[in-house]
Amino acid sequence: MRAYRGCLAAATVLAALATMAAQCGDGQGGSAPGGGQGGGRPAASARSTPPSHGGKPPSGKPSPKQRATTPPDPYTGLVSVTDMRPPLEADGSHQVSCSALDSQFTVTPYHAGARWRAVALDYSPPSSQRQYSTGNIARDVVIQPSSGTLELGQSVTVHVSGRYDGEMNPADFWIIIQAPDPNWSTRVVQHFHCIGR
Repeated sequence: MRAYRGCLAAATVLAALATMAAQCGDGQGGSAPGGGQGGGRPAASARSTPPSHGGKPPSGKPSPKQRATTPPDPYTGLVSVTDMRPPLEADGSHQVSCSALDSQFTVTPYHAGARWRAVALDYSPPSSQRQYSTGNIARDVVIQPSSGTLELGQSVTVHVSGRYDGEMNPADFWIIIQAPDPNWSTRVVQHFHCIGR
C-alpha cells in the first residue's frame, strides 16, 4: 500500500512538472511567471514617431533670407540742362525782363532715372552748399514744374515765370537744378540777369 501511494505521489509531481514546462514553453511574451513580461501585461504596441526637427520646434519667425529687403532706389542718375531760353550771354548769364519773366529749359537724366528739383535764389550759391530748402529764396519766381522724377530717356521742359524784385540794380537771381535725392550731390546753376523792371 505504501508503494502504491509513493507511485501516486511521484506521478502527481511529474504531472505538475509537465504542466509547468508547457506553460514555460508558451510564455514568450506572455503573462506566465518568469516569461519576461511580468505583471501579466501585454507587450506595448509600436507607435509612429513624427519626423525630427533637430530637437527644436519649428519657429514662426522668417529666416534672414526670407525677410523682405528694401528695393534699390531707381532714381540715382544725374541731370543735364539744355535748350535754355533766352540763350547764354558772353558774361555767363541769361538776360531776362524781371517784371514779366518768360524763360524755359529742358531737364534730362543720364546714367539712370533721376529725381530732381529746382530752386530760385536771390544770391549766387557757394559751391559748398548743396541744400536749398530755406534761405534767400526768390519767392516770386515761379518754376513749373519745380521737381519730379524722370526715367532714363525721358525729359521735361521747365517754365520760369512770375517776377523778381531784387534790391540790387541791376538785379540778378539764380536757379539751381539738383539731383539726386537725398543728398542732392550734383547741381546745375543758371544765372539770370535783369535787363528791365
